[in-house]
Amino acid sequence: MVMTSFLFSGRLPPSPQDAMENNCIKHAVELEQSFMEGACNRILSARQTVPHETCVYFMDLLAKTVRDEIAGCSEKAYNFN
Repeated sequence: MVMTSFLFSGRLPPSPQDAMENNCIKHAVELEQSFMEGACNRILSARQTVPHETCVYFMDLLAKTVRDEIAGCSEKAYNFN
């Protein structure tokens, strides 16, 4: 039921407070919130604050994806006829 409400509302379901004290979970939740808000600058700058070095690889992939999406949107905006 919680996942169903997430899919329809577009918001993260409430997390237990103790889970939010975990730096890895907190970082992922903040990234998801930034993504849902369309705050690309926060997503790109989040690489500087990764909670563990194993996250850097995934942050690099995410940054590339965000840049590619921005470039694709910009290209479509300038090719509007």
